[in-house]
Amino acid sequence: MTVDTETRPATAPNLLERMFHWWNEAYPVKGSYSPEAFSRFFTDDAVMIIDGVAKAEGLDGLSRNFNAIQNSVDHVEMVMPPIETFSSGDRIFTYHKELVRHNGKDSVAYIMGYAVTRGDKIAKIDFINMNPDAAVALDKAENS
Repeated sequence: MTVDTETRPATAPNLLERMFHWWNEAYPVKGSYSPEAFSRFFTDDAVMIIDGVAKAEGLDGLSRNFNAIQNSVDHVEMVMPPIETFSSGDRIFTYHKELVRHNGKDSVAYIMGYAVTRGDKIAKIDFINMNPDAAVALDKAENS
């Protein structure tokens, strides 16, 4: 089955989508990825796992991780709305596209995974990046 995002009925954005919208708006603004800003969407002990590796833990970890990306990658954008998203219990599944420009080179990543919510915040993100070029660019940025 093919999902046509142009004709899919509009629904209210879930917590993960609201975070992605904020993330996109914040990306061009240096200093916007503070622990306080992440606390709007994430629990104090949130964990972010990408490709099976814990990339960030807690609000300070999320802030450090995304400030490193913001400071070294030309552009990152989560394309909204996601290709597919649905919720079940405390899980939000996502399949979305991510646009990355690093050192003038554009790449497209397809990300699949889920978020675990606790109350009205995200406690865990576990994503798989299905584009090696974008994953390498983001990984280099996070580790520089």
